[in-house]
Amino acid sequence: GTTFYEYVNGFRIKEACSLLSSNERKTLAEIAELSGFNSLSTFNRAFIKSIGETPARYLKKYQTK
Repeated sequence: GTTFYEYVNGFRIKEACSLLSSNERKTLAEIAELSGFNSLSTFNRAFIKSIGETPARYLKKYQTK
């Protein structure tokens, strides 16, 4: 029930979540690139669609813990 693009982005978002929740200090642009996204705007759109919030907000949750 999903397109190939959505399927691949699912794996990319999982990788991004792992990187965001790790203790490694990386910029959102670095995380987007490491997760396989070509641009930060594409990463943001896909992340919001999948997770329901921005990568920055998601990251803040883990930085305050």
